[in-house]
Amino acid sequence: MNSKNIIPANIDQIVVENGIWENDKLSPIFLSALEINYKGEDKISYQLEFGSWEKLGKVNTLLHKNGIELDGYGWELFIRKFIRERNPTLEKNIKGDSESETCVLWVDNLENYISLLDNITLFINLEL
Repeated sequence: MNSKNIIPANIDQIVVENGIWENDKLSPIFLSALEINYKGEDKISYQLEFGSWEKLGKVNTLLHKNGIELDGYGWELFIRKFIRERNPTLEKNIKGDSESETCVLWVDNLENYISLLDNITLFINLEL
């Protein structure tokens, strides 16, 4: 299974009709999309977030070895570095809203969302 099987083709329509779309099939990663106003523009924010570090042991070990704090900010920094090495254009389009307890990354473009999710799952070595 890949991200295209998790994210419905009509996600934008779902968000317009319901105000939000949510999916927890990739627990501990939580997926959502919602309507927002960002810098004066109405957009859809396609988000992924997680804060359950203990389920991601192998990656935690990698972060720790690289001197990265095991919190939302550390995860965001390391994920951005991982994506920047593979797709600098995508990384520039990712916005973060992380806190110490939660890593939150979002984009305002569905194609970028699919790419972000594919990179995240590669990063944490999940099979979708």
